[in-house]
Amino acid sequence: MIIAFSSDMIPRLVYYWSFSVFPYGHHSNHTMQGYIESSLSIFNISDFSDRSMPMRTPYNITTCRYRDFRYPPGHAMQYEYNVYYWHVIAAKLAFIIVMEHIVYLTNFRPSYVIPDVTLQVKEQIRREKTLTQVILH
Repeated sequence: MIIAFSSDMIPRLVYYWSFSVFPYGHHSNHTMQGYIESSLSIFNISDFSDRSMPMRTPYNITTCRYRDFRYPPGHAMQYEYNVYYWHVIAAKLAFIIVMEHIVYLTNFRPSYVIPDVTLQVKEQIRREKTLTQVILH
C-alpha cells in the first residue's frame, strides 16, 4: 500500500498507457511527453481567502501550480477532481489487490508443498490408532 500511494510509478503508468494517446492525449503513440504538465494542477491566486492570501511579491504572479489532478480555474467543475485522478485511484487499488494476491500465493505455495506433519509421525499415529482399535475390541 505504501508503494501504491507514495510512489509516482502508478500515475506515470496510467498516463503512459491511457492519457498520452487518443481520446485523452494528443499523441498517436504511447509517450511520456506532457506528463509533468498533466500532473500539475493550476490554482488562481485571486481565489485564496483573505487569510490565506500570499504576501506581496515583486513579481506579477496570477496562478500557481501544485501536484494534483484537478480541473483548472474557469472550468465548469473548477478545482474538482478530474478523470485522470479517478483512473489513478482505480489503478492504485488494483495494484494493491494484485500485490496482495501475489504475496498470498507466494506464501501459500510453500505451506502447501511442505507438510505440517512428517510421514514418520503420520505412520506413528496410524499405528497407535490401530493398537487402540485392537485393545478396545
